[in-house]
Amino acid sequence: MRRCLPTLCGLLMVVLLGGSSCTRKGATGPALPPLELAASPEPRAEAEFRDARSARDAGRGKEATRRFRAFLSTWPSDPLVPFAKLELGRLELDAGRPREARKWFQDVAQTQEPALAERGRMYAAITAARLGEHREALAVLRPLVGRTVDPEETALLLATVAGAQEATGDELAALETRDMELGTTDLEGAQRARAEERVRALVKGLDPTLELPRAYELLPHDGYAWPVVARQLLRVSFERGERERVSEIARALTKQGGPLDEELAALVLRAERSDSADPLVVGAILPLSGRGREVGEAALHGLLLSASEPGKPRVVYRDDGGDPQRALAALEDLVSLNRAVAIIGPLGAAPAQAVVERAADIGVPVITLSADASLTERSPVAFRMLAEPREEADALVRAAQKRGAKKFVLLHPDNGFGQAMQSAFSGALAKRNARLVTSVAYPATSASFVKEAEQLEKLDFDTLVLLDGASKIALLAPTLAAKGLWSVAPGTQPPEGRSVLYVIP
Repeated sequence: MRRCLPTLCGLLMVVLLGGSSCTRKGATGPALPPLELAASPEPRAEAEFRDARSARDAGRGKEATRRFRAFLSTWPSDPLVPFAKLELGRLELDAGRPREARKWFQDVAQTQEPALAERGRMYAAITAARLGEHREALAVLRPLVGRTVDPEETALLLATVAGAQEATGDELAALETRDMELGTTDLEGAQRARAEERVRALVKGLDPTLELPRAYELLPHDGYAWPVVARQLLRVSFERGERERVSEIARALTKQGGPLDEELAALVLRAERSDSADPLVVGAILPLSGRGREVGEAALHGLLLSASEPGKPRVVYRDDGGDPQRALAALEDLVSLNRAVAIIGPLGAAPAQAVVERAADIGVPVITLSADASLTERSPVAFRMLAEPREEADALVRAAQKRGAKKFVLLHPDNGFGQAMQSAFSGALAKRNARLVTSVAYPATSASFVKEAEQLEKLDFDTLVLLDGASKIALLAPTLAAKGLWSVAPGTQPPEGRSVLYVIP
């Protein structure tokens, strides 16, 4: 049992001088329960003492100090005098005056009452630690660890011991004491936050070869410190290539506290896949439902057609529905369960970004089907099948100029795609010092382009950029030819009208 029940220990207050058994693991003596005040023969003395203590309990430190000093002056021989001195020492300690506090505690340590004298020695050692006498303090305080029952005294004792252990370079012992502090006292707010911060700092400072593995074995798994140690040891084990150790720690962490965070889960995946990836399995993450279903199905058809050839890798595919979280789940499934050696997809910008970032963490190559250039810039294992509009526009303008193109017209649908492509080509033309004669937009739903062809017929240009899909261009080309705007091979004359270079992304 890591903690004594206060009610049980309260029953043992009647045997303060006897061999109480209310002790904690590692304790070297009987429990040190809350003190029972001595009885005063003077009712007035007892009343003054209790008034002073009430002031202390209410947080009126200066008033309490004044009242306890007056009590000592008025009743120098009363049985409550050692208790008043103990209270004065505590008040001085709380006020940041450890030298003055130690004088009172040393007086208490000389009393004939063993339990009270031991309290005096404990608090005197705590003041010694405040004054930098850490080894001297530890000699007295270590045997008391596990014996105190009062929560406030326990918190003070453990915090002091841990601080002294840190100061003397015994970080592993300090970590164990801090863990006990967090597990056996009712710390709240800033006090708990400071103790947790010290645990994290201590873990980072442990020697990874000896101390960190020792802390992993030593600390109780249900405490605060062990998971912190385990996570750090997992990282160290991964860096050293200890794959089995990584898996073992991951299982222990999961058993103790549930799923791993994203960083550790990625490390575990990388460790497990480093010798288990199947070079004949390729994963695909595509939108097979939702808005991008048609494009996703077309991409999957092409992948399966390619994989059907003898000797080609098998394609295992998952539907992300255009959702980043589903894409991440698909990645984890393809890598861990199907042992995919690489991933093709996703198509959407958000799913692609999520997958590329996670794949970089676990070392899985990704051939993304998104045209976003930033994906390959942020990850060394990401590759693109598609060029960005600006990249494609620049390449096509450059190729057209090599064939003599000088004056360009852009023909595009009046929708998001058309406007994006129009902007990309306008930028490419400006960059290459090419002349943009004009841009002609048409409704995205148009099936007839006579009006646009008549407008183009009147313009002076030599290159026409058709910014639409294959089905629309199949309608556009005959209409343009009917108006004398032909696209023919270099050196060939059109049957009628004039020759215009068609540029089609």
